[in-house]
Amino acid sequence: MRYQVYWTPETQLIELQGAVIDFKAYNEVEFQHQFLPSGQPIVGWYSQANYLNTKTMSDLPYLYPGKTYYFDRQVVNSERMHAYLAVTFYDKDGLALDTKQQNADRIEVTVPEGTDYYQVKLLSAGTGSFIFRGFNIRPKVEEGYLLSGDQQLNDDLYAYLDVPKNLKNKTLRVIFSEPEFHSLKYVNDLISPSNQAVLYFTTDLLHADSYLKTDLVEEINKAKKAVHANKIEFVGYGLISSYTALTYQGKFRGSHAVISDPSADQKVPYLERMSPALREQFKNISVRISESLTGSFEFLTSAFANDLRVPVMVPHPNEDRLASLRYDTAITDYTRADMIPQHASHQEKKKSSKLHSGRLRNFFMNED
Repeated sequence: MRYQVYWTPETQLIELQGAVIDFKAYNEVEFQHQFLPSGQPIVGWYSQANYLNTKTMSDLPYLYPGKTYYFDRQVVNSERMHAYLAVTFYDKDGLALDTKQQNADRIEVTVPEGTDYYQVKLLSAGTGSFIFRGFNIRPKVEEGYLLSGDQQLNDDLYAYLDVPKNLKNKTLRVIFSEPEFHSLKYVNDLISPSNQAVLYFTTDLLHADSYLKTDLVEEINKAKKAVHANKIEFVGYGLISSYTALTYQGKFRGSHAVISDPSADQKVPYLERMSPALREQFKNISVRISESLTGSFEFLTSAFANDLRVPVMVPHPNEDRLASLRYDTAITDYTRADMIPQHASHQEKKKSSKLHSGRLRNFFMNED
């Protein structure tokens, strides 16, 4: 699981005087300054915010003390100016426990024991300009990127083949994650372990075209051969993932698609945050899905009613549909991700008297 952080107009600016900031896109902010001293903080993100005092919300997910995380920056530096990250951890009294800063694309950070909150600042060196695309936070994984044993196909696309010890089912299930704005993850924790191999693909919202721009036929064929499958089932549970599933179903004769009903979703969430080219590509995607329903397919069902009189806000509104997937072989005992007890340190955090936003509190809970 990876959390993506962007510099938006709502992000707290630290140094603005004399600066020229151009918000070209959510993942493309150009910063120019001809007189800024080296080491000067420019902008900051916080895991805990006092809304009454600062009118800001938390920007960062909770990190568990004692665990190690990677902070990966995406910055295009110029010859005369570059930007780097500084991560500082604080205890409940506001005293700094540790700071890690380095002019590198990746910083490895172990969260100190006793950490109550942390902040990330973007610092500069030199004068001129740079382009900031964002940074991401992810737990350190041995021999993998998001999970142990997964593959990074390109900068924005990842794959993971989950093969059970007692493989019996001859159908390879291929599941495309529905792209989200801040998170990039596989949905393996929502799939019941069984005697069936599952190939997962994931990308984020701002690179949602990666599924189709990168030809995944070879990867799918490799997985099919590795698990000795004679049939493929493609799964999508939102508009983009369902359209992707149908597209690849058309490339494999005799395959089956399990997707969400396009009439249940009117448009892609956060469509306005995409680039103009992606907005154009996905704006009528529900119609294109309906026009592509020519092969073998079935619709997932939802635990939520489609016609709600009162809007329901849930973090991942389409993931409940995966619970309606059918399994042709026995399901083994397992614990659902949403039933895992919260970490003790997280319980202690809830007792903090400081006002803070709780919307990012459980993002890395399943990684513990």
